[in-house]
Amino acid sequence: MLSFIPVQQETRISKGFKDFMKKKSLFWITVSIIAVITAMILCFVGAGKGILIAKPLGDPQKTVTEFLDAIIAGDYQKAYGYLDGYSTLGLEQEPESPEGKLVMEALKQSYSYSLSGTCAKKGINASQIILLSRLDVKAVNNYAAARSDLDYLSALQTVLADVRQYYTSDIIDISLKYINGQWKIIPDSTLISALQGGLS
Repeated sequence: MLSFIPVQQETRISKGFKDFMKKKSLFWITVSIIAVITAMILCFVGAGKGILIAKPLGDPQKTVTEFLDAIIAGDYQKAYGYLDGYSTLGLEQEPESPEGKLVMEALKQSYSYSLSGTCAKKGINASQIILLSRLDVKAVNNYAAARSDLDYLSALQTVLADVRQYYTSDIIDISLKYINGQWKIIPDSTLISALQGGLS
């Protein structure tokens, strides 16, 4: 035998169900809004601070050693690939004068380095202190220019015959940043000047 719900009772049940659905929808709408706002905040903060959740991969110290090894080997294309914001440091350019070529060759042969301590990492930033030995080009030029008994090229050749006495060392704190999945060196004036023999 069929039973029928009275119309008034059916209306109450329908109204109750609709109220329940409204409350449930309101809950999910609220959750969705909170999720969207949170995602937007992370996007804005992330744009300024870099990767927030993902841990940077790789070893920034390895970037430093590979960069310096490439400089010493004269592989400037490889070396500059480790830099951020610089496509050249001018080291690959051949000087036009015989004097310039002589000094540049002596400078390139003078590079050596050692790492000091471990690499300090903080989030997407890192730093590595190095001791970079190189030719003091300014001192060589000054001494050669002071030799009034010889022309400049001859004076340079005399100076560079005992070139090691014109070597100097720089303590450099190399800064790095994790950019697009790799550690990049952020060159500063100290690093650039040292690699250019102290001229800049």
